[in-house]
Amino acid sequence: MEDQVATWLRSRKQWDLDVTVDGTHDQPAKGRTVTVRHHRHGHDRAFRMVLEEDTHAGHWTTRITAVEHERGGGWVAIEVVSEDGLFVKVPGVARYLIEALHLADGGLELCRDPRIITADRLGELITVLRDPDRRAPVFVAGTDERLNFAPFVTRVKDWAAQVDGLGHVFVLDPGATAALAARLGRVWEAPAWTIRTYGPGLNLDATATAPQHRILSTQWLAEKPDRYLQTLVGGFARGIVARHKTPAPLAAWQRTFDRLENNALTEAMTSVPAQRPPAEEPARDVPATEPPAPTGAAPKQAPAPTVEPEPAPARPPLTEEVVEQAAVDLEAQAYLAEHAELERVRVALGLPDLAEETLARFVEEATAPRADPRAVAEAARRMERQQARIETLLEEIDELRDQLLAEQVELLEVQEQEQRQADRVAWLGQQLIAAGKHDLAYAVLPQEKETVYPSSYGELLERAQELEAAGVVIAADPGTALELDTVDSSGKALRNAWEALLVLGEYVRARQAGDCTGNVHQYLGNTPAGYRGMSPGKHAWTETGTTMNQYGDERLLPVPPEVSGTGFAQMRAHFKLGRIGMASPRLYYLDDVAGTGKVYVGYIGTHLTNTKTN
Repeated sequence: MEDQVATWLRSRKQWDLDVTVDGTHDQPAKGRTVTVRHHRHGHDRAFRMVLEEDTHAGHWTTRITAVEHERGGGWVAIEVVSEDGLFVKVPGVARYLIEALHLADGGLELCRDPRIITADRLGELITVLRDPDRRAPVFVAGTDERLNFAPFVTRVKDWAAQVDGLGHVFVLDPGATAALAARLGRVWEAPAWTIRTYGPGLNLDATATAPQHRILSTQWLAEKPDRYLQTLVGGFARGIVARHKTPAPLAAWQRTFDRLENNALTEAMTSVPAQRPPAEEPARDVPATEPPAPTGAAPKQAPAPTVEPEPAPARPPLTEEVVEQAAVDLEAQAYLAEHAELERVRVALGLPDLAEETLARFVEEATAPRADPRAVAEAARRMERQQARIETLLEEIDELRDQLLAEQVELLEVQEQEQRQADRVAWLGQQLIAAGKHDLAYAVLPQEKETVYPSSYGELLERAQELEAAGVVIAADPGTALELDTVDSSGKALRNAWEALLVLGEYVRARQAGDCTGNVHQYLGNTPAGYRGMSPGKHAWTETGTTMNQYGDERLLPVPPEVSGTGFAQMRAHFKLGRIGMASPRLYYLDDVAGTGKVYVGYIGTHLTNTKTN
């Protein structure tokens, strides 16, 4: 990865950097800064490069995070952000890395050109649509025999220019377009001469969510400028990716690198200039042949000589020559004493010399502001607390994004059910009037037929006898159910729990009457007329094999002795009662209608452990 990033910087930014070494590099003249960090954890080796640059369009940040696994494989994330919130075109580095590294999303390699799908290859497209690991949207363009196929493919490639690295693009030939509608139904089709967007997490069984997967109409494709359509399609892709939760591995590595950056900043605040090596002491001996320098001249040997005391010689006559020599000796001794003092100062300060430039630099360093270690330590502690708070908020945002998506899907399903019921009621009213039964057509619903929901989980358990009469037995631990009162503040999960119990009772009735021969999930997908139903999206008929292998013991839940001699039975089928963070309540049950003629509820409580539990 480092080689590819270095090549991109060299070819596109004219910046030759060694990105295998951690550090921060600047190009002040071009308003650029690059920060490189590496880190190892377990079997993973991670790399991050952050490019900050100022352009005529404002300040931009490009962040590349890559992780390689020792046993092969890995992933890369590319983020480009405009400080002013401008539309971000597909960065050149993304196109470069897609081609150089053969990057994939889910089980499909990213590709810059549209993929052509014929009727015999339709299964490949449906596999991509259903892929649970897919994070990118899929754009599917349909066609028929009315217009030429090849020119349309070229136009689709132009319109999807801002989707590189953010999505997959398919163009169906006329046969594949018709086959897709026949196989998935009209609700999921990609009509001819339109482009349909299929987001990640697609559930083709939840037809109520089909309106979320938008269709760009033929009229818009024909009338709008290409530049406009490029921005529109690119905006669809960016919006879909932004609405979904950040992948857990990327979020974890982002936190790690952010903390590394904080640590590097703290270390930079406390760094001081390198200590100078101590200056060497000069030699003290002065050769006997080297006389003291005369007045006004620099001596050749700076240190003062060391002279062993000798008996004082006889005093010579006081002549003019003796006086002059004595004056020279005194001047030389004064100079040597002064120089020796300056030399001691130089050594004590650790300076190489006492030149004017050296002294000026020393004064500048000595008077430079110094960081207070206590203030730096407190700043580091505050940065750590703020970083932890940021990470918590980001996790909450991701959870709320997931919750919002789930709520939107549920709302669409409820609206669809309400519309169907309203249409049915209106139709039945018309039939009653036509049959002359005006009293029934305009009758008010009797009060005893209205659904009365419990106001607490305690009340739900108290009304268990009502459910047993309908063939639903609650064998769950009351404690886990009662704990939900502290979690489910809105009461929405409570309402869904009661609704699920009533639906199970209706399922038992339908089975006994012969109006249903399948399981609960099949009953919900095709509820017989006259029976209570519920959105199939709120029900899961099983758990994954991995979940059962790792956490199957949590699904071994209580049942009466007549069902199992051990008093426990494995339960996989469950209702999803609501999204409340990691609590997200669940209701597990055992369908024993074929045996004892009843359904047994073994658990009502917070989310049991699975492979996605934090």
